[in-house]
Order: sequence, then C-alpha cells, then structure tokens
Amino acid sequence: MKSLVLLTVLTAQPGQQIAGGERVQLREANCSIVVPKGWFGTLSDGGVFLIASHTHSGMMMVTWDTGSTDAGLQQFLSSMIPLDEMTALQPLSRASRRGKGYENTYTIHTDQGDMSAYARGRMLPGAIAFGVIGMGPPADLAQFKSRIADMMRGLRLLNVKSRKQQTVVFAGKRLESYKTGEGLAHRRRIELCRNGRFRDASSSSHYSKTPTHRLRSTGHDRDSGRWHVLGTTVTLVSNDGGQEELILRRSGDQWMIDGQRWFLVDGDC
Repeated sequence: MKSLVLLTVLTAQPGQQIAGGERVQLREANCSIVVPKGWFGTLSDGGVFLIASHTHSGMMMVTWDTGSTDAGLQQFLSSMIPLDEMTALQPLSRASRRGKGYENTYTIHTDQGDMSAYARGRMLPGAIAFGVIGMGPPADLAQFKSRIADMMRGLRLLNVKSRKQQTVVFAGKRLESYKTGEGLAHRRRIELCRNGRFRDASSSSHYSKTPTHRLRSTGHDRDSGRWHVLGTTVTLVSNDGGQEELILRRSGDQWMIDGQRWFLVDGDC
C-alpha cells in the first residue's frame, strides 16, 4: 500500500478479473481503490465489485449508491443487509463513526454455521455512498478489518478533469430507444442539454396486423429537469424531485441499458 502511485490504473469492466495489488477505477463511484494482494476483484453485472481469493477464506464486496446522505449511509450500515433471499447480515449494534464515515460488525447465519462480517462506508462528493463489506469465519474478522482499512485509506477520487470529460461526451446529445412487441411500439427520447437541463419525451402506439400496419397512438409522456453523469451513468433529476439512473454499458459499438440497445446521437439543445 506504500507504492500506490506506481501501480497500473485499470478501469473495471463487467467480468474482467483484476489482480491483487492493482489500482482499479470504479467510474460509476467516481473513485479508485487497490485490490489487496493475494486477492482478485471482478465487477459483477449488477454493479458490485467482488473481491475473492484462492488462498484466503471469505470474500469482500465493494458497493456504492448515488443520491445518498450521511444519515442514510449510517442507517443502511445499522440495518439488516440482505445478501440473497435466504441470507442477510444481522447488525450487532448501530453503526458508529470511524474516520470520515461509519463502521459496523454483523453476524451471518448459514446452514454451515455462523459467519462474521465487517463493513465500512463513507460519503463521496456527488452524494455517493461508498462502502466495503468483508465476510468470512469469525476467526478472520480482525484480518478483514485490517484489509478494509487499507482499502479505505487507499481510496482516491477521480480527478475533476476526468469528470468534465465525461460530461462533454454526453452534453448536447440525445438518447433514443425503440421497443416493439405484442402489437405495441414504444419510443423514448432524452435530450441532454449543454446547460445541464434535460427533456424526456416518450410515446406508445398500438399497431394493427392489417396489410397497412396502421399505428394508433395510445399515450405521450413528457418530463424535464437537470442531469449529470458519473462514468457512463446518466442521472436524471426531475423538476418534481424524482430521480432515474440510466447505466449505459458498451457492447461492441453499441450502447446498452438493461440489455436494450440505445442510440446516442446529436441532440437539439
């Protein structure tokens, strides 16, 4: 951990394995961390960075959420954290202040016996809640605390220039999607204006199976507000306070959101 500035900087991609000792950029969280030596990391399709080892017991999860608050982060770490439908982290107490964030310990009840878990989290600029959770045999709890402390000390924010470059990629562009099926055609157009505003318009139409394939409009929706981007996650904040995250992923030369193709073209504002 003393030679972080000499490490190769990689950007996490879904399914890519990052070796221990490497610094990896988590663009959606707007930060970078170092994977502990003797371990390896993989970004899941769900946006969680998983850290495991062939020689050490247990695992660690690096996770983040946008639109959060300091109080919300403390409440999250103080509550039960589900891992799946059958397993959850049961907090032993309320999360307490540690450095720039909070920490807590947990018990995990499994068919193979109880395990222990430890979590630390802190707020990052842009209302991003960032956390690391380690879990494994109770005897390894102290080691997880040490590894996670090293990771939190080694956390670095992506530079301002990088964030501005990300915004330039999307500013003045329009996101479009088209979806048809079962007699319904749906179209959505989102204008990402250079002044930080957005205009969202969607329309739906039924089409008949007659020789002319005539369309019949069934509805129109419009929304507007402000937008911002971190990495390839575009966040829309509506005038009524509603918020939507669009996580764009590259698939060859195409943009995908939740498995559906979207088009990024020049916009009108």
